[in-house]
Formats: sequence, structure tokens, C-alpha cells
Amino acid sequence: MMIRKIFNYYMRILSASRQWILLAGIGFGLGSLVGFLSVLFHIGPILKVLSFGVSSLDQLAQDSLQADGWGRIMLIWQNNLTAAVGLMFFGLIVGFIPLLEMVLNGLMLGAVVYVGLFVQHQPWLLALGIVPHGVIELPAIIVAAAFGFKLGTAWLSKDAQGKRLRVLNDTALECVMIALLCAMLLFVAAVIEGGLVFNLALGS
Repeated sequence: MMIRKIFNYYMRILSASRQWILLAGIGFGLGSLVGFLSVLFHIGPILKVLSFGVSSLDQLAQDSLQADGWGRIMLIWQNNLTAAVGLMFFGLIVGFIPLLEMVLNGLMLGAVVYVGLFVQHQPWLLALGIVPHGVIELPAIIVAAAFGFKLGTAWLSKDAQGKRLRVLNDTALECVMIALLCAMLLFVAAVIEGGLVFNLALGS
């Protein structure tokens, strides 16, 4: 009974926030397309932006290689959870930051896909490195960004007139609950990425 109530609660707040989730998904999708095209056509300014993201990913990869199994999983989980929670609560400061982060994340993925397909010519290794954990991780990050955008903008909307503080409080509570959901989903994704995918990639 309790599980069903929790499930229904999450379905309700996700359904009520579908416009923000859609916007976050569109931002990620557009970013992925631009990232892919920027490598294809060597668009300098965007490649410079990508270089900063690549350097941070390289550092995470080096730290992961030096860690043991559970240490690697916890490192990945902590990194992704920090990013997800940051997306939500930085939205309160500047509402568009979560959407901008989704575009930047999309840029990275688009560039990685291009390199994997047309530079390294390893589509199966690319799919192995992205799909198993990505089907859990990416929706969680997109939802986190969506609620961050909602936290920063819903209470300012015309519909919130006369009840702005209540809307802000309600959205903040939703963000806390979504953070808990993302923590669970991202842990599962980290187990897949840091355990199964890592070991398979080393053996390929």
C-alpha cells in the first residue's frame, strides 16, 4: 500500500511538471545535435566549450581507474548526484541555469557520439559505454533539470499570482522528493556503469 502511494505521488508530480520536463528534454536534444555538428564542421567556439567538459570527464575517468569496484561506483554516483541536485537548487538562483546545463550536457554527448562513430569507428563500444546506464541516468538528470527550472520559474508565473510563496514551497518540496528519486536511479546507473560497463569495456 505504501509503495503504491509513493508511486502515485511521483506519477502525479511528474505528470503535473511535464512541460518543464519537455523543455529540459528539448534542450538536451538540441545540445546533442549541436555537439555532433560542431565536431563534424569544426565549429571553433563550441569546440572550446567542449574542451572544458572533456577535461573534467578525463579527471573523473582517471579517478575511476584508480578506484576499486565499490569505490568507483560511489565516485560515479556522488558525481552524478551532485550534478543532479545542483541542477535543481541552482535553478532557484537563476531559473535558466538548469536548461543551459542540459544544453551543455547534450553538447558533450553529441560530440562523444560523433567521435565514437566516425573517428574511433567503434559503434558497439560507444553503445556499450552509453546505453546500459544512460537509459537510467539521462532521464534522471533531465527530470532533475526540469524541476530546477520549475523551482526557479513556477512561482514567478502568472498562474502563481496571489500564492507565490505557497507555489515556491510546494515546488521546493517536490524537488526534495525528486532528489530522493534521482539518488536511487543514479545509484542503479552507477552500479551498471562502474561495475558491468567498466569491466566489459576493459575486456573489449
